[in-house]
Amino acid sequence: MKVFFFAVIIGLLALIKVNALGYICKRHIVIKHGDRCRFYNGAPNPDYRIKFSEIYHLNPNIDCDDLKSGSKICLDIDSESKKGKERFNYSEYRIPKDYNPETYTCKTLAKKLKSSVLELEQTNFPSLNCRGFKRNLKIRYRADGKYYPDFTNSTAVNYNYGKEYTKFLKSNY
Repeated sequence: MKVFFFAVIIGLLALIKVNALGYICKRHIVIKHGDRCRFYNGAPNPDYRIKFSEIYHLNPNIDCDDLKSGSKICLDIDSESKKGKERFNYSEYRIPKDYNPETYTCKTLAKKLKSSVLELEQTNFPSLNCRGFKRNLKIRYRADGKYYPDFTNSTAVNYNYGKEYTKFLKSNY
C-alpha cells in the first residue's frame, strides 16, 4: 500500500511540473552583476543587440530596472516543434469600445485575464499603455497564465557587448 501511495505522489508531482511549464526557450543569457536591459538594447555589435520588444515579449516577468544576477533572459523560443507550438500559445482580448476609464484599469484587466499588470504590459509592449487604454485595442495574454519560459534544454549564450561598449559601461555605470 505504501508503494502504491508513493507512486501516485511521484506521478502527481511529475504531472504538476509538466503543467507548470511555459513556452520552451532555446537560447538564453545569464544575467551578470550590473547588467541592464538597455545594455543589451544598445550594444554596438548587431549580433548582440536585442530590442526591448523582444526582451519583453519573450520574458514578460522580467523587471529591467532590477535584474537579478544569475537569472536568465530568453533570446529564442521553440516555435517549430509540436510541443513548442503548443506551449507558445497566446489568446487575444479586445478592450471594449464602450469601456469606462474610471473602472477599467490595467489592474482590473490583469485580474480578469489572470495575469499581472507587468506581464500584460510587457507581452503587449509598446502598444499597451496602462495610463490610458485605446478603445478596441487587442491584448495578447496567456490563458493558462504561464508566462515563465522553460529553460530546461536551453543553451546559455556568452553575451559580448563589444570592447568599446564594455569600456563605456565600466566608466559610466
